[in-house]
Amino acid sequence: TSELGRMDINLNDRHKLFYSMRYNERLGDGGNDFGRALNDVTATNGLRRTNVGATLDDVYTFTPTTVLNTRLNCTRLTEANRNFSSGFDITTLGFPASLLAASPKRLLPRIGFDRFTGVGDAAGKDNPFDIFQIFSSVTKIRGLHNLKAGADLRLLRESDFDPGYSSGQYSFGTNWTRGPLDNS
Repeated sequence: TSELGRMDINLNDRHKLFYSMRYNERLGDGGNDFGRALNDVTATNGLRRTNVGATLDDVYTFTPTTVLNTRLNCTRLTEANRNFSSGFDITTLGFPASLLAASPKRLLPRIGFDRFTGVGDAAGKDNPFDIFQIFSSVTKIRGLHNLKAGADLRLLRESDFDPGYSSGQYSFGTNWTRGPLDNS
């Protein structure tokens, strides 16, 4: 899904603005071994990338040979890796309600067996990236020469939320049940 809108405003012959907003979302469902069996709402949302942004651009012409361009921009990219069992109620497996209440994100616990891959996974991450930009430049035309000076200031910020195995991680091995000999 992608959406883009732009509005141009001519304040007068020398002063022009434009404002734009954008939205983009991409979904992926790779690695879902359970299909839609666990939760129909989240079964197709393994990876969700969402871009939201806005730009305001201001161009002012001082003289026919001198132009100032200033731009403000902000963009947020959210990359959320969701576990396909998000929202799973572990009390249906016999786990106590206190464990469910203590879990920051409800999902199937990770259960591993000695020679089997196991079921369940970590809760997934939410990684928002924020980009803020202030750009300004002045252009001066003098004869056959163009002189341009300006600045481009950006703030890039990455955040991270990872609740890990919030419903627990359980491993069942054969180390304690094997005898002193491999064949016992």
